[in-house]
Amino acid sequence: MKRGEKYIVQVAPELDVRVAQGWIKNLNVLLKSTMIYSLNLKMSSALNVMMDLVSDIVPYDRALFYLLDDDEKQYHPSLVRGFEETFPPQLSLGNIVLDWTVENHQPVRINNPDTKTLEELAYYTGCRSAVSIPISHDNRVKGILQIFKTEANRFSDENVRMLWILALQMEGMFHRLFKARDPSGLEKDPFTDLPRRAVFEQELEKELIRSRRNSNPFSVLLVDIDGFKELKVAVMSLEGDIMVREVSSLIGKVIRRIDIMARYSESCIGLILPDADAQKASVFANRIKTMVSANKMKGIAGHASLGLTVSVGVSTFPGSVTQLELLQGAEEAARRARAQGGNAVEKHLGTLARAQGDPVAIQIQELLSSMGRFFNLDALLEQLVYFYSRAARAGRVSILVLNDNGAALRFIQGTGFHGFEEDIRAMSLPLKNSISGSVEIGRASCRERV
Repeated sequence: MKRGEKYIVQVAPELDVRVAQGWIKNLNVLLKSTMIYSLNLKMSSALNVMMDLVSDIVPYDRALFYLLDDDEKQYHPSLVRGFEETFPPQLSLGNIVLDWTVENHQPVRINNPDTKTLEELAYYTGCRSAVSIPISHDNRVKGILQIFKTEANRFSDENVRMLWILALQMEGMFHRLFKARDPSGLEKDPFTDLPRRAVFEQELEKELIRSRRNSNPFSVLLVDIDGFKELKVAVMSLEGDIMVREVSSLIGKVIRRIDIMARYSESCIGLILPDADAQKASVFANRIKTMVSANKMKGIAGHASLGLTVSVGVSTFPGSVTQLELLQGAEEAARRARAQGGNAVEKHLGTLARAQGDPVAIQIQELLSSMGRFFNLDALLEQLVYFYSRAARAGRVSILVLNDNGAALRFIQGTGFHGFEEDIRAMSLPLKNSISGSVEIGRASCRERV
């Protein structure tokens, strides 16, 4: 058992359908957290904004935010709230709950100290309840949010869940700030001249929005070099980057101009294929696999006959419906391809493809799970339009709202209007003598009767 494992709160960082209604009041906080991504904040300002949002969700008596110092390999408090007197020096390099959070990469909650170490923490903080939330960057915990209450048993599972959602919302902003602090966070990989993973994920988000709007498929491919760690040992570590460059060079000869290629990880090349469904993506993935296995390495001295193979994972929209599922699905498919011995292609089936019995229920869960992931209201409305178009299999979907004087409806978001959305947005629809208007009039009559 890992240290602190029994204090981990086993909640998913997503909304639960069963309690969705009770959480609507917190949606505004989540939208605020995504909107501030566009602000050019410094680290100190960003931390204060985050702590203000935290207090809107879960009131606390004291709070700490630790940041990792990469040079010292230590966590230091970058923000302290609620400690009226001198900050306890015993907390200057972290605490046991911080250690557990880093080791497990999951939220940790203490509702009542039950060990000597936790009693010491309660003594130094003056609090009996604590929650610790990780904030990650490049698969490393770079920040730890900790809040405290003086009384015991003050943090529920739902408190922890919402705090974790908020932390995940804020990771986009912290990613940019950490990148600015980290010289290695450059836009391009110096060995392959390909964009790095952060750029790849940004492009994936754009393609997801575009494909939802146009109802077009697209695919994600992860091309992973088989036995990469062992090969690095055989040809020396530096030459490992040459192997990745060789593979990317081969792929670069056959991709289309609209395709996007990036260095996804140390051994993996990521591809985004617009307008490519699962069948087209699988054909292309098999072409890459065959091409790489037939090629002999030329770039490594003394290893002119070195042969490489790749395992390729494929995931496709709309079978996979979110950015997270597209990436995790492709990663899992690549793992299955490697488990077969490599030199193979595997596909991720996707949520919608699996949910044949009750697809609408799955879509509702997806909708609620994704409501807090958008950077602005337009993106949220676009997700709602996309959800209803899929759920109802409708060619056209629009969202209309009452204008300022309540006499007409105006169009704010829709799909299926063949590029005329802006023209429609400039028009208004009278309440009388229109289907949409009669719905609103009927709704108002119902309210009056109630």
